[in-house]
Amino acid sequence: MKEIITILTLLFTLFLGSGFAQSPDIDDRLLVQFSQEELETMDKQELAFHTYCIENAFQVMPFPKEKAGDAAINGARNIKDLSTINFFELNITLKQDEYQYFTLLGTDKMLMIKPITLIKQEL
Repeated sequence: MKEIITILTLLFTLFLGSGFAQSPDIDDRLLVQFSQEELETMDKQELAFHTYCIENAFQVMPFPKEKAGDAAINGARNIKDLSTINFFELNITLKQDEYQYFTLLGTDKMLMIKPITLIKQEL
């Protein structure tokens, strides 16, 4: 009988411990940019900010013809599927107060990257 209680206690402890190790609040798409350890040690605000950025740090919009050759365009990106963009796969560093613009190769669209200040307001 003691063996059964010991085994059940051990299994319960292992089950409980693994539940804490795998936080359901961490979006796996963040692993493109951060290690699991980095994500687990982030405070809630920082984690919420980065999670929000996955799908909301940018906007895809029509490319205005008058912007062709404009120096305000920061470059170009080739994105296969515009409906499943993960911001952290774009390899773009957010700027504090500046929007960034990229042409989307093979399309008549552009990618607008929001500044950190705007993203924080949206949260």
